[in-house]
Amino acid sequence: MSSKSEERLEDPRQILGRRGEELAVALVEASGWLVAERNYNLGGGEVDIVAERPGEVIFVEVRSVATDYLATPALTVDRRKQQFVIRGARRYLLERKRENWRVRFDIVAVTFCGEEAALEWLEDAFQPAPSGRQSQYQW
Repeated sequence: MSSKSEERLEDPRQILGRRGEELAVALVEASGWLVAERNYNLGGGEVDIVAERPGEVIFVEVRSVATDYLATPALTVDRRKQQFVIRGARRYLLERKRENWRVRFDIVAVTFCGEEAALEWLEDAFQPAPSGRQSQYQW
């Protein structure tokens, strides 16, 4: 079955989301990050992109919309989704023995107008709640 045939069977939002993720990966890689994971599965959901460079790791949520959407796609990353990504980060850091690495939570917002796309990379878009210990977050 050809790719075009598969796209006709898929939900248009899934197609848009996949296109947005491809563009976000290219943006992250062009900025000097190594994409370590895509769609990092957490059972019940996933983190779109996990990227690393020495001593640092970023967890990136990608949100894609068409131009007829009323708000920036970044606003759709609510507190519940943030907590999900933070839990996934905790698991990733423990599995990969990167507990002491600098961690950042970013959003890449992709807005499509036909075949054209505008990307907005929001660094440090959200953070875990402080745990009460000086400069430590709840991991």
